[in-house]
Amino acid sequence: MMNLIRQNPSLKAIPFASLRRWLLPFSTAINGNHQCPSPPPSSSPLKGSSFSVLDYLTSSCGFPSDEALRISEKLGNSGCAETAVEIVNFLKASGFTDAHMKKLIGYYPKVLEAALEDDLKPKIKAFQGLGVSGVRLADLIISQAAYLSRDIEKWMLPSIAYLKTLLSSDEDVVRALRNSGWCFSCDVRKRMEPNISILHRCGLPHETVLKFMVRKPRLLMVKPDRLEEMIKKAYELGFQHGSGMLPQAVWAISSMNQGTWDAKFELLKSFGLNEEQIVLTFQKCPYFLSMSETKMKRALRFFMDELKCTPSDVAENSNMMRLSMDKRIIPRLSLVKLLLSKKLLKRSLSMSTILVMSENKFYKDYVLKYKDEDPDVFDVYERLRK
Repeated sequence: MMNLIRQNPSLKAIPFASLRRWLLPFSTAINGNHQCPSPPPSSSPLKGSSFSVLDYLTSSCGFPSDEALRISEKLGNSGCAETAVEIVNFLKASGFTDAHMKKLIGYYPKVLEAALEDDLKPKIKAFQGLGVSGVRLADLIISQAAYLSRDIEKWMLPSIAYLKTLLSSDEDVVRALRNSGWCFSCDVRKRMEPNISILHRCGLPHETVLKFMVRKPRLLMVKPDRLEEMIKKAYELGFQHGSGMLPQAVWAISSMNQGTWDAKFELLKSFGLNEEQIVLTFQKCPYFLSMSETKMKRALRFFMDELKCTPSDVAENSNMMRLSMDKRIIPRLSLVKLLLSKKLLKRSLSMSTILVMSENKFYKDYVLKYKDEDPDVFDVYERLRK
């Protein structure tokens, strides 16, 4: 298949800005003074009323002995197997699967010593009050396990109430909570209100600010003077007052310290980009610079070494370079080349058209459409995306 694609001259029909040719190889402590019984040395797990947390973790939760020992040591003397069983049963009844429980206990062992009635149940009820239940509830908790360590009266309930006054739906509140574990770590109203005012003074409509609050709530949790510093830097890099891209630029700046920022500039320079072109990559796609250096380097090598893009191409199309190499870029380009080689696809396509369209549209137009004519089309795409 690799030779088939490379030998096909029609590949040159796919333009990318000024690019003439490109290559692609297929390539909470327990309430009261309740004391848990200590199991006798010969006792078996879960037999009778006397067993240990360590026994429970290995025999019922599926942890290997070394991992179970690590978790039980974090609980110390407060770990009670009977309490752990009650908590696990409650969470499973609330929608947690065995896999969810294993992840949660691994991330946050202290969940097994929570006060079930006074702490854990009210927290789960607070999330359920937002319309989240079952597997979605479990997924939310797993994504932000630290939420279970927060004080429900001091932080959780006031934060939820405040977010509900700002956002248009409970679903938006849930999305904001999923996107930042900081929402229950401080007085959200006190921290967010000054920052919202700052963004308004930058010419951003309230609707834009709220949308960004849902997607990147951590930006509105920084100290106001820090936010103003980042906005000033965005202005210096060419972003305009009132620009819809301004929040993205500020977010990208907030995601790295000066040392990391400088290192990424040097990385881009090593691939031939000058200062002006680097600034252009940031203006076109601020999130590109927020990529890890490893991912950035891989993207640069692919686009410049394999696809023969120029530094100017990279600067103009940095929005495409931040897409997933393994889930989007390589599978899509490979499939289109296969379609061209088999003469199933005759019209030329730009790389931006191939990469930017939604997954549903690409799948419909370039996978399902040709599946009956050539089953290889479907098999190749599915295999490449794994």
